Amino acid sequence: MSRTQLTLAALLIVQLLLIVLVRSPFSGAAGTVQPHALLPALDAVTPIRLQIVGSDERELTLEKRGDGWVVADLDGFPADKSKIEGLLDNLRGLKVRRPVVSGSRYHETFKVGNDDFEARLRLWDDSADDPRIDLILGTSPTYRAVHVRLAEENPVYEVRGLAAYDVRSDPGTWVDRQLVDVPAEHVVGVTVANDEGSFEIARRDGTWIVETPEEMQGLTLDDEKVSDLVEASRSIQIAEPVGAAAGDERETPGATVALRVQAEPEAATEIISVRVGATVEDNESQRYISRSDFDYLATVWESSIRDLLETKVLDLMPTDLDSESTSVQTP
Repeated sequence: MSRTQLTLAALLIVQLLLIVLVRSPFSGAAGTVQPHALLPALDAVTPIRLQIVGSDERELTLEKRGDGWVVADLDGFPADKSKIEGLLDNLRGLKVRRPVVSGSRYHETFKVGNDDFEARLRLWDDSADDPRIDLILGTSPTYRAVHVRLAEENPVYEVRGLAAYDVRSDPGTWVDRQLVDVPAEHVVGVTVANDEGSFEIARRDGTWIVETPEEMQGLTLDDEKVSDLVEASRSIQIAEPVGAAAGDERETPGATVALRVQAEPEAATEIISVRVGATVEDNESQRYISRSDFDYLATVWESSIRDLLETKVLDLMPTDLDSESTSVQTP
């Protein structure tokens, strides 16, 4: 090949490369683009409603009521305000540069179509009926990164610090799962009623004793066995939120547990009462559960509250019933 032919071939290759770079849908705009906010409108609005749609088309609506947030789809079940505000803060901080692609024909590739996505988030304030933000989340190129598109626009961006997993339509994601959370050292008494009977125990001068039934009053209990019961009672996490308590058969108690809680030696005693209800219809591993000062129903894994359902006072006695520790003490 002559020098002229080599020169022409090189020029042809350069021209082809330039065409690819200029026409490539992945090239974005020319020049350096400074990072800028993906959702600048968020700084000017006060969100009052969020709607999340999952890839399975399941929808979830969170609403602001007063100073807090609720799951509107579950009769206003209280949502965890910190989780929602954390998401909003994260969205405000998202920065992008140039688009990954600019044409609508690539939406399917990145799974950011209007009807095909990993998650979709709509946000309203009180100024309009239409959402102020409509964000579609698609494929994930790397960990904690996701392709996104504003629903009314064609460009697709890659953002870091966000994942479709952060925008789930599962109600349990957005509630405080801790139904009861009391330090063990603050529990000074426990009353249990279940299918095995009922009893009341109390901690006196560091020792757990029986208060009822009357014929066992004053008997000393095994501290380790009582600790297991207290642990099951004082830290209860829900499996799933259900909705408003309705007083129906789901709440028929399989066990009721009342904790006497005293934060300081001279402080007033607080009563926290929990009712373990019926088995969940389509999940025999869970039970319905409610709390006396909480007007909502949830579910709980039965394995986590089995002690509340099955323990009887004799189960808390020392193994050696003839030991001096079982002697009657004056309360």
